[in-house]
Amino acid sequence: MIQTKSCKADPVAIEQQEKKVVELLGTTRKRPGLTLFEYNKLTGELNKAAFTEEKVHVADFSAKNPEKPTMRSKVVIKEHCIYFQALNMANASKKLINAGCTRIV
Repeated sequence: MIQTKSCKADPVAIEQQEKKVVELLGTTRKRPGLTLFEYNKLTGELNKAAFTEEKVHVADFSAKNPEKPTMRSKVVIKEHCIYFQALNMANASKKLINAGCTRIV
């Protein structure tokens, strides 16, 4: 009779492989008149980016009401997505084609 051993993977090695690293390449300021788009590299979807609003208290004594909180918006960063600004959806798809992304849904 031949006996087989069951090989179990090391749980520490599996946890290290599952760690995902999100790398921030840089920041940009919003240009007036442009919309921020997100392009998912895996699925090829092109959508408008989602934002979250948060209140920020800034000490501005030159303003009429210095204690009034200002709103700051942050982009909801998704996995496998790149973000860029464009005028509209057609212009965003042109920018992707010029950059070498040929699969757009």
